[in-house]
This record gives sequence, C-alpha cells and structure tokens, in this order.
Amino acid sequence: MATDQQTVSATLVPAGEWQLDPAHTSAGFRIRKLFWHPKGRFRDVSARLRATEQTLELTGSARVASITTGIPPRDLHLRSAHFFAARRHPTVELEISEATRISGDAYRLLGELTLKGVTRPVELIAAAHAHGDHVHVHAEGSVDRHAHGLVAPAFVELGGFLLGREVELVLDARFQRVG
Repeated sequence: MATDQQTVSATLVPAGEWQLDPAHTSAGFRIRKLFWHPKGRFRDVSARLRATEQTLELTGSARVASITTGIPPRDLHLRSAHFFAARRHPTVELEISEATRISGDAYRLLGELTLKGVTRPVELIAAAHAHGDHVHVHAEGSVDRHAHGLVAPAFVELGGFLLGREVELVLDARFQRVG
C-alpha cells in the first residue's frame, strides 16, 4: 500500500550531483518588526546537493558579511555582535539529510541550521522542477531566532512586541548538474 509520506528524493531532484548557481539564487529571510516585515538576503551563498533514488543530502553556506536588507546601517547592525556576530561566526550553515513527500510536488526537508554557532533542527517545505541539466528549488520555513542566540537588546525586543521571534526563511535556488 502506498503512502503520501514517503522518503524519496529522486522525484524532488533527479539523482546525481548538483552545484548551486549563485547568480540565479536568492537565500532570504523576513521578520516582523512592529507592523511591517522587513526582508533581507545573503548575497554570498554556496551549496551542493547529492541525490540518489533513496537519499537526498544538501549542504549550504552563506557568508554573514554578505547580508543585505537595502538599508546599510541595518546591515552593519545585523553583522555586529548584537545579532550575527559575523567576525566570530562568519557563516550560516544548512545541512538537509531527508526529503519526505507530503503531497503532490510538496516535500518536507529535514536537517540542521547553524546560526551564530548554534545548531538546531530545521524543517523546510520545498518544491523542485528539473529542466535538463539544472533544477530549480523553492523552499520555505521558519526558525526561532532566540533558539540560535539572535537576541536583540531589551529595548528592541520589548517582549516580542517590536521584533518578532520567528524568522521566515525563503530559498529560491538553481542547481547545475555536476559532470
């Protein structure tokens, strides 16, 4: 008997080795700040994906120094010791080790995300579309920034009223087949 939830990768991404195409990739985030939701992204990202008929492994990295929100003073503050501490923790790391189909072309990706030196489980919902020697992956999820040590000064936090704890993650990536 077939089940809608099965661990498969070949239907998410065709079997093989895949390298991120950073020119066609956006690794972004969004957070609630009072009554609006500012966005940001990492400009310097890299990733590698390996898929077989039974497994999917994705490792990715983003340089914290490449963070951009469109407001340079905010970018400097995010890189500072108050948030990402870019000098001490220069990268954000993502490792995905499992892809489970949940319905149609939607998959649950499970793995770990390391922010500011703190590694926690992460779950993303993803879809992918292959086109010859490349594949496009769209994935979304959220993380509790406090769980990763990303805590603002008390006057900014205001009990979560001013700055939300949940950070939405959005990845739109293009991978090229290797070899």
